[in-house]
Amino acid sequence: ERRRMAADLHDSIEQHLAGARLYLDSLLPDDGSPAPRELKAAELARDILVAAKREIRETIWNLRLDELTDQAPRDVLLSLVGKLNAPGHVQVSTVLRSLPESLPERLFSDLLYIIQEAVTNAIKHGRATRLVLTSDTLRTADGFALRILNNGTPFDPNRALGPEAGHYGLSGMRERARRNGIEISWFSSSHITPVRLAVHL
Repeated sequence: ERRRMAADLHDSIEQHLAGARLYLDSLLPDDGSPAPRELKAAELARDILVAAKREIRETIWNLRLDELTDQAPRDVLLSLVGKLNAPGHVQVSTVLRSLPESLPERLFSDLLYIIQEAVTNAIKHGRATRLVLTSDTLRTADGFALRILNNGTPFDPNRALGPEAGHYGLSGMRERARRNGIEISWFSSSHITPVRLAVHL
């Protein structure tokens, strides 16, 4: 059912959004110059469609998570990075080593959600243009660690808006990490913001 819903979203709603954007693009300057005043509304509508299309793609990815958990973690992470790369806007790269060949389904599904939420927050709220996903073994040799580094605006997770203000991203990440025994931590400096996930198996 989740696979069918993902396919329906891709084949119907996402395609309609893409078609509407192409129509608006045809009305706007194609040389990068600002839109004339009478077309500002069309430019705004185009930007809203772009954002909506991005949200639909994220929804499709979330619906397909269960389908992906029977694949090797490295392959799935590389696929995720490929979908996030947007030439000229966002560049995401990987340095993946020492990952297990498989993970328990629930842990893997929640781990993917946490990674995607971390990346989305960096791009959407931190306005990051460069991200790196890296992995390494833990010293205790009972699992592995992942780090998502980005060049976005630093933030303090303890002061970030939460569910009381309609923001569920960080609380969702913490909840999924807690129920799987994943240690999650943030560290911000003036130049880089890493998120570290320690996964114990």
